[in-house]
Amino acid sequence: MAGGDPYQLLIGVFQLKEEDRLAATVELINNETVVVPRGVLLKESDGFVVMNGAYEGLSPEESDDLKSYVHYRKPVQNWNTNLLTRKDYNYALDFLDTIDLDIPKGCWSVQEQRGGKLYTLKNLYWPGFMAYHVPNTKNWGFLYAGNGRKDIDKKKKEKIKY
Repeated sequence: MAGGDPYQLLIGVFQLKEEDRLAATVELINNETVVVPRGVLLKESDGFVVMNGAYEGLSPEESDDLKSYVHYRKPVQNWNTNLLTRKDYNYALDFLDTIDLDIPKGCWSVQEQRGGKLYTLKNLYWPGFMAYHVPNTKNWGFLYAGNGRKDIDKKKKEKIKY
């Protein structure tokens, strides 16, 4: 860049390998959708996160509440967010972001299935993602079987409460 502005950004076209694009898409989907029931993971006093061997499942009432599900990722909210929003806060259990705080509000839905014997969660932005929990058991899981495209349809966004 002889004689040019040294602070000018050079914007070029580069080739992105399909495997890199796919890896980035999978990371984005996981970051925004993978959730676990509150209490499944336990933060030990040394900072390590482990599966909670004492986890017995959520009650049916808890299973129907978005506050009872947390993102399976490094927290992005301030550490005291859960402390200020939960009456039953437990530092060992409530160290991850709950999905009820996701923006925009309404991007998650929870459905009662089989007369309250199963609860499923779906993410409005990632069609094909589903998580499930069987109340009062250790049975839970998630699955993504979508096309890898985030759905940002304007009509759906208008229905969401901001």
